[in-house]
Amino acid sequence: MKKMIMLVFLVPFAVGAQKEIKPSLPKAEKAFRAAKFDEAKSIIDATVANNEFMFDKKGKPSKSAAKAYYLKALIYAGIDTTKVEAFKSLAVNPLDTAKKAFAKCYEIDKGASASFITDATGILPYTDEQVKRQLAQVYLDRAVKSYQQDKDYKKAFAEVENVVYFIPDDTTQLMNAGVYFGPAAEEYDKSIEYIDRYFKHGGKGQDAYIQLISIYFDKKKDHQKTLEVVNKAYALFPKNADFPKYELNIYLTEKKYDLARKTVQRVIKDNPDDKESYYLLGGLNAEMGNLDSAKVAYQKAVDLDPNYFDAQLDLAKLYYLDAKKIKTERDKLGISAQDLQKRKVLFDQLQKQYTIALPYWEKALKIRGDDEMVLYTLSEIYGSLVMDDKAAAIKKKMKALGYSE
Repeated sequence: MKKMIMLVFLVPFAVGAQKEIKPSLPKAEKAFRAAKFDEAKSIIDATVANNEFMFDKKGKPSKSAAKAYYLKALIYAGIDTTKVEAFKSLAVNPLDTAKKAFAKCYEIDKGASASFITDATGILPYTDEQVKRQLAQVYLDRAVKSYQQDKDYKKAFAEVENVVYFIPDDTTQLMNAGVYFGPAAEEYDKSIEYIDRYFKHGGKGQDAYIQLISIYFDKKKDHQKTLEVVNKAYALFPKNADFPKYELNIYLTEKKYDLARKTVQRVIKDNPDDKESYYLLGGLNAEMGNLDSAKVAYQKAVDLDPNYFDAQLDLAKLYYLDAKKIKTERDKLGISAQDLQKRKVLFDQLQKQYTIALPYWEKALKIRGDDEMVLYTLSEIYGSLVMDDKAAAIKKKMKALGYSE
């Protein structure tokens, strides 16, 4: 959003003495320009309350009625935004009064491009749009302060809603309200409304789709709406592999494995170098019991990024699982001659499988040397393979990290 043009007449000046209260737009405006909000409020309240001034002989709004309401709106907005403590108690919820006054003005005048006031010179007119952008800037500054400095997200959201009130079609502020301030304040329904308005007014940012998907998926638990937004987002940004992952998660949750596989394959086709897509394919195959295919997919992910810890760890787990199956079978054997003979065969197979699994776990250790699962598993493998020096080194590291053996 462009920086608002500063209105000279909104800048506070010295507080003067109270004037005699009687209906007068020129006096109300003069007091307003001088930031004498107590005097300005008294005069404008008296003016708006005067039926002879506000209505003609036919009972219709007078020619000055629209400006009276407009000036009342500015005065009450000034009370709401002033930094002078003495003026803050002049009205309860002054911004609400200002909004109602704006509404009455527009009801009378329509206000599409109206200019009811001029700058400090009294020559150049200020349009309604310029005034609204000036006020929006004030509330935006307050919103940012509440958000960034005070971490008061509820207050920040309330302030940014005021920004959007004054500039309702501004896509930057609609995005602020829906994508950042709303979710931070846990105002998820309102966030959805603002994001929808952002799209309606031409907004196309990826962050808006990501936030909307996240709200529907994580907060609203609405899979159908999530899928609808995902499809729109992916159609606009086919190179963004993050969007279909929500779709995949839904299919996995609902155990729709055929749809999940098609989704992953589509993403890989559009993004052949996306490591996470191969990782998800590995997880899908593992979920379906296709462990060899899972290994291939995880390996592809690791090939694309040798430091991809999650893929390396899951790949190591699958090879370790092969060893654990043999160990479980061996542990079930008794002490008969036949069992003892079979135990020896299985022991040899177990050692071989540990040897196969070992380099995958060692690679995981190189990526993340303090991971408890990696250290614990390597300790077991080194011990089983009688690699005593390495087993001792691992145990020493685990002790230093505070892990139990």
